[in-house]
Amino acid sequence: MKVSDYIAGFLAGTGCEYVFGYPGGAVTHLIDSLYRIPGIRLVGCCHEQAAAFAAEGYARRKGTPGVAMATSGPGATNLVTGIGSAFFDSVPVVYLTGQVNTYEYKGRKKLRQLGFQETDIVSIAAPVTKYAVRVTDPMEIRRELEKSMRIAVSGRPGPVLLDLPMDLQREDVPPEALDGDRETPTPVTKPDVGRVVELLNASRRPVLLAGGGIRLSGAEQKFRELAGRLRIPVVSSLMGLDVCAGMENSVGMIGSYGCRCANFTVANSDLVLAVGTRLDTRQTGTNPESFARGARLIRVDIDPDELEHEIKRNEFQIQADAGAFLEELLSHAGKICSDTEEWRKTVRGYQNRYPAGGENGPGNPNRILERLSGLIGPDDTVCLDVGQNQMWAAQSLHLSAGNRLLTSGGMGAMGFALPCAVGAWYAGSRGKVLAVTGDGGMQMNLQELEVLARDRIPVKILVFNNQSLGMIRQFQELYFDGRLNATVDDYGAPDFCKIAGAYGIENTRVREGESPEKLSELLNSPEPALIEFALPQTTLVVPKLEVGRPVEDQNPLLPREELRRNMIVEPYGEARRYRAKIRAVFNRYKGVGGDFSPRRIPVPDESGAAAAFLRPITADFRVSLPGIESLLSKWRNENPGLNAKPFTATPERTAVWLDRLVIGKEDRLLFLIQAPDGKPVGHIGFAGFDYEEKSCEVDAVLRGEKSARPGLMGFALMALLRWGRRELGLKVIRLRVFQDNPHAIRFYRKNGFAVEREEQTGENGEGKCHTVMRYSEENTTETN
Repeated sequence: MKVSDYIAGFLAGTGCEYVFGYPGGAVTHLIDSLYRIPGIRLVGCCHEQAAAFAAEGYARRKGTPGVAMATSGPGATNLVTGIGSAFFDSVPVVYLTGQVNTYEYKGRKKLRQLGFQETDIVSIAAPVTKYAVRVTDPMEIRRELEKSMRIAVSGRPGPVLLDLPMDLQREDVPPEALDGDRETPTPVTKPDVGRVVELLNASRRPVLLAGGGIRLSGAEQKFRELAGRLRIPVVSSLMGLDVCAGMENSVGMIGSYGCRCANFTVANSDLVLAVGTRLDTRQTGTNPESFARGARLIRVDIDPDELEHEIKRNEFQIQADAGAFLEELLSHAGKICSDTEEWRKTVRGYQNRYPAGGENGPGNPNRILERLSGLIGPDDTVCLDVGQNQMWAAQSLHLSAGNRLLTSGGMGAMGFALPCAVGAWYAGSRGKVLAVTGDGGMQMNLQELEVLARDRIPVKILVFNNQSLGMIRQFQELYFDGRLNATVDDYGAPDFCKIAGAYGIENTRVREGESPEKLSELLNSPEPALIEFALPQTTLVVPKLEVGRPVEDQNPLLPREELRRNMIVEPYGEARRYRAKIRAVFNRYKGVGGDFSPRRIPVPDESGAAAAFLRPITADFRVSLPGIESLLSKWRNENPGLNAKPFTATPERTAVWLDRLVIGKEDRLLFLIQAPDGKPVGHIGFAGFDYEEKSCEVDAVLRGEKSARPGLMGFALMALLRWGRRELGLKVIRLRVFQDNPHAIRFYRKNGFAVEREEQTGENGEGKCHTVMRYSEENTTETN
């Protein structure tokens, strides 16, 4: 049997009925086999990226692996965006790529290319696949096919790629002599849910957070049963929206573009049970510490690498398949007796006050999609593109339990909706298949209208056309003073109805203010159709979260008093956001979390030449700065007048000081002052932050080598102050000097500090007197 025939027969044997692809010289054998082997056929797309998206839509809708195919070189590389989409959203898809004959492959030769269209797609795709391999031995074809299928669906699902040289495809093999995959899938283990039961019973404001992993594990019914039994509010991620469709206690999508009511719910909760979601910053906001800050977080995820990335310090983690976890928790549901009536009443209040999608009006796409919801049947599938249209639909489409909502979540690829809808239709969707897109996304894979026209696929395309790349335009209006480069200026969209007509596809345009209900007959026709909604160019996605704010504080901002009235937990103020920023910057410079590459700050002299560098003392100082403890203890002992009380520094005590009071302090960062030759000559840093005032104190500037270059400490001080103003946004910088150290006071006066006040340390007049000095550029009188 020819290898290409074996591949086609193998795929048909797994239940795969359709392969999506585009022809090319390196896959002609495989194409021929797909047309000859019964039980399977090729769906010819018009672009390889579209074929990849179609295979993903097929896999998502059918619940079994999809298959896409492309030739070598440009065909294979055109698949990569679709491969990445399947990888990030954990969709099992098998990608088959043609390759030049094995005797044409460059191998270890230092050539860019030997065979025509030769491209190392295995190396290119490896970072965004679970498994990628070039098959060169025809006797290994069965093993590699079975192995790839097993890997694609086991654990956290995802894409795999097999690269198939032309001479391998045309080889003959005896099927009975082929060895199969000897490994078996890892059995699903039963998770321990005892602690989860305890936390739920102790909670008064619990929330269930549904992620896409629930659908991937086939556990949506278990989740719905659990939510109904527990009678607690349910929110979702974008990928988990259709899991919650039609549920009475569903509040909506959380996150940057989520519903206010859902965000207020999660913000005021005291327990969040998150199942099958990775909680990226689109859900938590850019400051994860602000997310559900009054709540205990329980995270259930099948991927240990996701759990290794902590969202909250006290989170409780369970590594488990979502279905196995939900089944086990359901068996303990009778032990859960949390009283949530008052909490559910509060959440209903949020829903009544803040319906999805902002203000009413004839041009509001949210209202249009709400009204279109009444035309969606109980078994329909909705495929969303990426952009404003995706968020309008996520906020405002009212789905029922049998609906599916498919979109590109992690990759966020424009042009996804139309080819995904093609794949979903071939997967056997019992109801209508709708592709919701914008004018930008529609232009990405417009050519796939030919597939609809050729096969008379009854996909209905809804184009929300505001004649702009609206999501980025909105970003530019917010952060770039309304400079609409490449989103309005140097951008345009065609007449989509005329283009659909050119393909022989029925079409209509709904103008602002017209009722979408008139579309019922067209939406239910057995033919493909395109419906264009003409929108004002100024349409926005609201609400929308700005960078640095907590999810409950979205634009347009509510009056501060109204926000406070909605909060059960303490509002997340500017001071908390600033503290989070300082902590993030300091941890990055300290190497907390494992990144120990030092971020040096140049210290220029009066001519601008580098007089030294400020090198942060990182968490691995014992390795990266051997002997630093001895050097610092020497400097501390040489300047006893700078100590609040007498002590003798030793290397051991200094190491403990560095661990506990420098590296271990969130608001303290210490730099070594290093001469150009790398020799440490002193240290300097920041500590003592006031986050409301955005102020801090300079830490220990005068400790160092007496032999250091004259004026160097002044240059280092100025470099630190400039960095603090620029990188940390400091408004006020102070330092404290003992009054019996006039030399230090003179030094700081020359470098821009003025006396602000005098302070006494200790109680009952005991201790030393400090002079508190404050920096201002206007105070600088001379260069040190």
